[in-house]
Amino acid sequence: MKSQATDSELRKLVVKACRVLFAEGHTDLAGMSGHISARLSSGKRFVIKPVTVGFDEIYSKDLVVGDLNGQKISGRHNLPGETAIHVAIFRSYPEIGSVIHTHPPLGTALSCTEQKLMSLSFPAAFLGGEVPLFDPGTPLIQSLEHGMELASALGGHAAIFLKNHGVVVVGQSVEESTVRAIALENAVRLQLLASSLGSISPLPPGFFDQVAEKYGQSRVMRMFEYAARKARPQHSR
Repeated sequence: MKSQATDSELRKLVVKACRVLFAEGHTDLAGMSGHISARLSSGKRFVIKPVTVGFDEIYSKDLVVGDLNGQKISGRHNLPGETAIHVAIFRSYPEIGSVIHTHPPLGTALSCTEQKLMSLSFPAAFLGGEVPLFDPGTPLIQSLEHGMELASALGGHAAIFLKNHGVVVVGQSVEESTVRAIALENAVRLQLLASSLGSISPLPPGFFDQVAEKYGQSRVMRMFEYAARKARPQHSR
């Protein structure tokens, strides 16, 4: 479900996704840390949220344009310190159109343990049933070398946990990466609830393909738009 949006539309989508992620609790420090990016139509540049503006207050004019060398092209803010995450993934996977790095409370908590995401629910199955854990051996991923190690560990997965840090989620479009980010936090929440209630009962392996069929492009788009409507302030509806 690769995005067919224009560069101007991609900017608006990134801003909309920021509002969604804030409403879904994917941010900390009043919504300033973390970032979401979208590959621009040239394929060699991307637009990204800076860390100097909150997820809940950002506008298109605040977004920064960078290239696949990790250099700033335009924008009044600086590129995030962990831009290497986005650069490495965009370099490694031409099919990926959007990358999200946030610090949702439950996903981050799971990254601080030896536990794995279990295949217990529809959200987990939507993510492919497996989300690996990556330990960069450094508090922040600021070098291309560490970024490429992360990209390699990501493989063909929809998301990856950063040890004691947060999550990275990818998608062919902004809508897909955002819905996957929401699904990841929901999957961890359901796992936490299930483990507190009794014995865990995983889904059968064949269930994943059935769920994937239900989460096609049209459904992902509907889910994204619903999340965006939920994120709008009441007075603006």
